[in-house]
Amino acid sequence: MDGARIFSLEVFPMTQRLFTISCLMAGGLLVKFGAPIPAVAAGMALAGLWNWKRDAIARFITRA
Repeated sequence: MDGARIFSLEVFPMTQRLFTISCLMAGGLLVKFGAPIPAVAAGMALAGLWNWKRDAIARFITRA
């Protein structure tokens, strides 16, 4: 495996488990460094909604 492909989504696909863990870790860091909790919670909810409904949202955006 060459170095250019290590960070490709083909090599490391984003699974639901990895997405959830990365959101929780990022949210924890944001709160630790002073971001307001409601803003972090809203961002995590929006990211979760995007991940859950991304195909329908992508079709809606490209249809317009």
